[in-house]
Amino acid sequence: MNIRVRGRFSSVMAMDLSAFMKNTYPGQGYIIIDTEEIEAIEIKAAQLFVKCQDVLGLPVEKIFYTGRSALQISGREEAVMHKPLPGGDGKIVSGNYEKFLDVRGMIH
Repeated sequence: MNIRVRGRFSSVMAMDLSAFMKNTYPGQGYIIIDTEEIEAIEIKAAQLFVKCQDVLGLPVEKIFYTGRSALQISGREEAVMHKPLPGGDGKIVSGNYEKFLDVRGMIH
């Protein structure tokens, strides 16, 4: 599952994105979050995002990040990808982020 995050990364977005991931992740494969289009990050939002993932029981070992804000959002250097993502199909706009329904791509 690929997710593109856009705009200001606020505490509300951190909670909404975490809930979105919990409700849409099929339990298989990876969650890849593209942070390239994040314009600004609120001070506590990234910490809240990490906490929400823990509270919701999201599989952090299967969550990877790309883009210029990847390390700031993830807080985990090992979760930052330094190569392009496979293309996504079936774009669905949902709030301030987009979900790409391409779960075919694997990390190599």
